Amino acid sequence: MRRRGCACFIFMEASMKKMGIKIIGLLALIGLAQIFYASSAFAAENLNAYHDGCFPNVSRSPDCAAAIHRYCESRGGGGFSQEVGSNVIGVACFRTSWYGDVRRTQIRQLHPGCDADAKSQSSECMSASHRWCAAEGRGGAGLVQEVGLDAWGVACFQPNVYEDVPIDYLRTHHGGCDSTGKAQAPDCVAAIHRWCVANRKGNAGLAQEVGNSVLGVACLNAADYRDVEAFRQIK
Repeated sequence: MRRRGCACFIFMEASMKKMGIKIIGLLALIGLAQIFYASSAFAAENLNAYHDGCFPNVSRSPDCAAAIHRYCESRGGGGFSQEVGSNVIGVACFRTSWYGDVRRTQIRQLHPGCDADAKSQSSECMSASHRWCAAEGRGGAGLVQEVGLDAWGVACFQPNVYEDVPIDYLRTHHGGCDSTGKAQAPDCVAAIHRWCVANRKGNAGLAQEVGNSVLGVACLNAADYRDVEAFRQIK
């Protein structure tokens, strides 16, 4: 009986050792998977990973608009750039009141200057998007996020305030914002952001309309605002 018990113990001990090896191997695999997942998630925290045409020097392009939208999908639903650094873009993610595809012809009918996909982030198309959102009762402000074959992805939102701001006021926040023709240029986008913050209207903002020496500005509280790396730099 003793010898049989000893044999059983030896067998159990050997089995446990084998199981231990298997468990250690499984834990190692889980660890590697977690490292891979974390690395992948970290790698995706640059805008170029969401759209390979997005770089700081084209922060207001359709490519960057799409990249920022995709980055912001899990952080509010919509997004746009505010400030631009050497390899970072200040991104404001906001909660949309409505998001969906709108036929290009519907948008273009609201502003004759919004006549090409490449102009989706222009002042003309920004105005057209603003007017579409307001006319459809979707929100008091809006912008194009994605450009498709027959439709554009439009995000509408409800701003804290909407008002006409003289270009002279905006120029005090960024010297490069010296013309209403630059309403969607990085200089004026940064100036509007700073104006909204300085006047406690919100922590983000963008121009919706262009008037005579004024810009129609929508300020809002972004759900998430941070500097996001534009592209991964190899060190």
